[in-house]
Amino acid sequence: MPRYFFDFSDNDELFIDREGIELPDEEAAKRESSTIAADIARDHLAGTVSPGIVEVRIRDEAGNYLTSKAVHIEFDDPLPGATPDRVKPSPHLKR
Repeated sequence: MPRYFFDFSDNDELFIDREGIELPDEEAAKRESSTIAADIARDHLAGTVSPGIVEVRIRDEAGNYLTSKAVHIEFDDPLPGATPDRVKPSPHLKR
């Protein structure tokens, strides 16, 4: 199975995925990137990601970028009950 890598930028900071995930095909990798983007948005609610633009980029084993997904995170007020101890951090956000 091919291995795909999910690099992401959190505002101006770039995080490189050095392990990757084996997935059946590029479509599965695109679905995984949607899950990662949703996890990042959820982590923002927990206070672990700053407001701004987060971009998830899919890279193949040869290092070619295949596609990307961007999430714009902005909230005027924190949601009631959205505290770090009530929301589990995403495993995709390894720093």
